[in-house]
Amino acid sequence: MKWIGPPTDTVRPCFVDLPALPDCPDSRPPARRFDWRVTEWSKCSQSCGPHGRRHRRVDCLIMDGSNETANETECSRLTPKPKSAEPCNTQINCPYWVIRPWSEVSAT
Repeated sequence: MKWIGPPTDTVRPCFVDLPALPDCPDSRPPARRFDWRVTEWSKCSQSCGPHGRRHRRVDCLIMDGSNETANETECSRLTPKPKSAEPCNTQINCPYWVIRPWSEVSAT
């Protein structure tokens, strides 16, 4: 089966496997689909404090089963690119030492 007509959401099939039909003129494959693929977030770089960051991989894929990557502009036309990094553990205060003057020793 081949596709004829302009690449739109509605596509008409042209069956060329019948011997009586000539090959379809202007036949085109279906329009390619693209989508973002994201991996799991990495472990946070800090267990506490304001400077923790976590990362993940974000790729634009051709959605034809091949898992081939495409130029990011192809996916960005449809949806914004998902974040590949973000802050983490920023609400957890880190423990710290408090140093105070020596106290008197009591003898008992």
